[in-house]
Amino acid sequence: MASKMIKVDEQTHARLIELAAENGTTIGGYVAKLVTAQRTRAEWADIAQQTSDYLHEQFGFVATADEQATAEAWLTRAPRSRSRRRRATS
Repeated sequence: MASKMIKVDEQTHARLIELAAENGTTIGGYVAKLVTAQRTRAEWADIAQQTSDYLHEQFGFVATADEQATAEAWLTRAPRSRSRRRRATS
């Protein structure tokens, strides 16, 4: 597979070096791990369709318009930040 270059600022590059080293890999290996760890919206939509098909075939379930709208809203929502906030303890 051909290699491609991506441009990142110095701070991002330094962080990628640190993260890759902690994971025992190269920057390229670390980026590859990142992109396989998250699905695209199209992949989620495909999974949702497969699930819908399975529920219909196996159980006769057909989502209502409201259920379908809720699922669509979830699939098209903005991605959440992965940072976790810790609760203050008393």
